[in-house]
Amino acid sequence: MKARLLAVAALAAAGFGLNALGFVKIQTVHSAGDEIQLVPAQIGEYYKSNQSWRNEPQPGVIEEGAMYSAGKGLPAQLDFFRHDSQAHNGLGCYLGQGETLLWERVQRLPTLNGTAEFDLGLAQTRETLRLVAASECRAGGCSEVPLPLWKQFGDFKRLIPQLFAEPGDAVVPLSIVLTTAAANRDPALEAEMMRQMQSFIAALDLEPVRKLAMMQGGVDEATQNPVGAAKNSASGE
Repeated sequence: MKARLLAVAALAAAGFGLNALGFVKIQTVHSAGDEIQLVPAQIGEYYKSNQSWRNEPQPGVIEEGAMYSAGKGLPAQLDFFRHDSQAHNGLGCYLGQGETLLWERVQRLPTLNGTAEFDLGLAQTRETLRLVAASECRAGGCSEVPLPLWKQFGDFKRLIPQLFAEPGDAVVPLSIVLTTAAANRDPALEAEMMRQMQSFIAALDLEPVRKLAMMQGGVDEATQNPVGAAKNSASGE
């Protein structure tokens, strides 16, 4: 345990040293991409309800989301984190609250305009079943690592992107959650939850999320260059 803490401290200290030399990018503008809409009024057959949120769990970090309903089936919870340089697997949040993980798998699923990789997991309490699909979007696409790996290397995964990520490698974590009352497991119910999850994801447009990640990373969307690069080049700096 002491060795692990020392290793994390060493990475953090290295980060401070690299920052002083100007080798590490630190994001200081938290307004980048605020005009991008992540929570639309409609996603396929699902409509945004009156239950929505925009919280600031940490200074500068915005958690934004809403509940969606299609009239039939379970409501879908959609949640994003803006300006959060740390990796975040939404499935782990529920397990951290004491829920039991029944199964987990990483799967690539079709979205409205492409595909994305999700960490899918089914969690259980005494009274509920909860299906979670978690992913992390960057400029180049959306993917996620399995939860055991995320838990094992959680501290290092939080530090490394901050120390060595390129400007276009900023991350926007997202999660989709379906919850139902159930005292026992039911294969038919689990299959229906998965069908509804895939239907919601198939109608989800992740292009705005990738654009937000790009802007948070300091990359100009029109030129694909770091913000200020063209100006510096023209001035000879």
